[in-house]
Amino acid sequence: MANTREDFGKKIVESRTIKRITQKELADKAGLQQNTISRIENGKFNPGIDILFKIGDALESELRY
Repeated sequence: MANTREDFGKKIVESRTIKRITQKELADKAGLQQNTISRIENGKFNPGIDILFKIGDALESELRY
């Protein structure tokens, strides 16, 4: 069974890398702490829907299931 948190974190890393922004830059755009972005990207934190939308907006990306 796939780990959804880890899969989601990998997608954020991919999107962030394509946009060529750091974790800190993403965190600043999303109004979050850099360590929160790090924990999400590493599958160590299960973000709520509000955080997911903040990250999606900061990456200028639409959230999809």
